[in-house]
Amino acid sequence: MRGPPLKPIYISAINYVLGEPHPLTELSDPALLKLASPQHGLVSYLSSDQEIWQLAAAAGKRTIEAGPQPDLLIYVSENQAEIAAALPLAVGRLGLGTTEYVSVAGHGCGNLGPALRVARDALYSGQHDQVLLILADRVLDGDRSMINGLSVLSDGAASCLGHTRGCGESGWAIQDRGVNDCDEDREQRGRSRSPGSPVDRFDGG
Repeated sequence: MRGPPLKPIYISAINYVLGEPHPLTELSDPALLKLASPQHGLVSYLSSDQEIWQLAAAAGKRTIEAGPQPDLLIYVSENQAEIAAALPLAVGRLGLGTTEYVSVAGHGCGNLGPALRVARDALYSGQHDQVLLILADRVLDGDRSMINGLSVLSDGAASCLGHTRGCGESGWAIQDRGVNDCDEDREQRGRSRSPGSPVDRFDGG
């Protein structure tokens, strides 16, 4: 039996930093080189020499500059080694020395889903008003192949602010595994919508 709909959270001030593009043909793995064929359409991958926490801090800084000061940082990385040492470095560079922080990992490309649930729980606990969510990763062992072989891993980071204040001028509304652009969310206010209405589905992958 399905439970009641999850309370919504809203994300805004979305920013990112990316590694430098390199031709896919530079990679030696034959399986990855096949992805450069016209039927797949991949041309390049993105590579960075920065540490993962540095990528995270660069993206997070852009988000902080675009929105209110966060009171919780959720740091998401699958490949970050020594997370206990890296997280304080990112927090320090962001100027969030007194801000609480937690890390989420262990779900491969699906870390975003659990991270959003942590953000939602934190916001509705009454303990936090503004969550800074940062996802950052970088290939460390040289193997850029995804487990399913469908794409190539690149280096970069993305960040956003999560809150419960509703849609501002731009952003996304997330509720019950559905994601709506805030422009669409505003359009839908005032008109009824059945529980089975189609929305873009968020799988966290």
